[in-house]
Amino acid sequence: MGNTPLYWSFESAAEGLQRRQLGFRTGPMVGRFDFAPSLTMPMQWRGWSFRPALTLRDTFYTEQGNPANSVTAADDILNRKSLEAAVELRPPALSRVFDRPWLGRKWKHVMEPRMKYDYVTGINNFAGILRFDATDVLTNTNEIEYSLVNRLYAKRLDPNAMDCDVAGMSTLTIGGVPQVGAVPWEAPRTRTPRPAPQVHERFLSWKSVRSIFSIPPLAMP
Repeated sequence: MGNTPLYWSFESAAEGLQRRQLGFRTGPMVGRFDFAPSLTMPMQWRGWSFRPALTLRDTFYTEQGNPANSVTAADDILNRKSLEAAVELRPPALSRVFDRPWLGRKWKHVMEPRMKYDYVTGINNFAGILRFDATDVLTNTNEIEYSLVNRLYAKRLDPNAMDCDVAGMSTLTIGGVPQVGAVPWEAPRTRTPRPAPQVHERFLSWKSVRSIFSIPPLAMP
């Protein structure tokens, strides 16, 4: 946004939906109009990443759940409004390059810790919202989530090329962008260049997630 560090974006959708299942059905065409503008301000400092975000969401339905009749939906409009505030923190990544090749490849392991606080409020009509997909299950939330992402990189070694190890190289790197020579496959070559061996980015990755729930926020009147 101009010369400020703020970024804005939005998501919008106009859809016609229908749901039929044993014991319940909606009308032949349920209108759902969704609009969600967001404002973010990403910041970085010495490998640390900090990103607060604010999102306003307004969703309009042409039908809603019928408390008096659980078989069909009520032909009444419903307007859902919500406010979401989120803060995401990513500390510097921790990486290690293994000196000993295995299965004809050089290996590198990267660990990326992440923490996020999410607060959603304003949804006081959840019982009347028809459920079609993930857009409709938004609820009041007060949650802290922390996770650890592990990535495993591999590079096939060229038996005809020079040794790519660097004397005195540290195999442990914390945060930041690795400089030339910081990892074996980025070391400068002194002999005639050969076609670079294939590097499998994200050869394997997995994520461990843990959420901490606190007292639900009060619904807006």
